[in-house]
Amino acid sequence: LGIEVPESLNSEIASALSPVKNPEKGWEHPHDYHLTLLFMGSLPEGHVPDITMRMRKIEAHPFSLTTSRFHF
Repeated sequence: LGIEVPESLNSEIASALSPVKNPEKGWEHPHDYHLTLLFMGSLPEGHVPDITMRMRKIEAHPFSLTTSRFHF
């Protein structure tokens, strides 16, 4: 579950990440940048449609976010 990053921030994020990028890892392309709120990698596949449907019903309002550090 993640939040899309505004496209206007992609180049800033790419610049901030460039010193720590490992070319052997599959880094996200800038147009795929997002903030992960919850990683559901071990979620049984049968639960995905129900969660997707519930998430689409959520009404979200714009908000501001300030960061000071990134963790990998």
